[in-house]
Amino acid sequence: MESMKDKNRDIRYNKIFDWLLPTFGNTVESFWEFVAGRMWSYMTHLMLQGWKLRWFDPDNGTIILADHVARMFGCQQCRSIQGFPSIDKCWSTRCPLNSIAPLKESMPRDAFTNMYWCLHFADDFDEDEEWSDIFFDKKHVSPKMAKHQQKFGEVEDAINWQWKECVTAELVMMMHDKSRIAGWYHSIMTIGPEPKPIRTGAKLHSLAVMFGILVGYKLHARTFGGRSDGDLDMRHENVMTIQ
Repeated sequence: MESMKDKNRDIRYNKIFDWLLPTFGNTVESFWEFVAGRMWSYMTHLMLQGWKLRWFDPDNGTIILADHVARMFGCQQCRSIQGFPSIDKCWSTRCPLNSIAPLKESMPRDAFTNMYWCLHFADDFDEDEEWSDIFFDKKHVSPKMAKHQQKFGEVEDAINWQWKECVTAELVMMMHDKSRIAGWYHSIMTIGPEPKPIRTGAKLHSLAVMFGILVGYKLHARTFGGRSDGDLDMRHENVMTIQ
């Protein structure tokens, strides 16, 4: 507990957040360093495909570092508190009432946008690697599992293991699930965020009770078949929320 306090003896959120994050392998490599390395690997892949960077410039030594990843995660948490407004609104220079000052102070919009695209760093561009080797528990690897889900398993497993070390199981009363709803061609169930539109159906986000007489009861359900990630905070014909 003492390690989570600042010089004024106040507990700081960022110290608690760092405590919950995993490390990887037998090294002291932090979560931020681990993700930064893989984000930069994916960004290099995008550049080789002709993608033009807006802020990062490897020729000048400006690459994705651990500090950038930490700032980006902070920006994403700030956006979530505000209801996930669009990136345009967060960094707006025309309407200061729409913009979010802590985000603008943390990092430039172009830097955030470049890294936002690299959230797909576990994509299918490196098909030759044996990504099934990264799982601690082999039963999680299924022949039907999508490759990008297998690849992200290393990060996901590490976070889950660290969470179990830090949080008492009895306190975890709810479970979040993201499933797919089958759709039909050119229906709202097959409209998805570019550049990877959902072709198999819409996403169903749900929050359910895990224990007790209400086990399985849905506290929150949300169907999303929007056109872009920026639609997530808006009401339109492709979004339905039940709470």
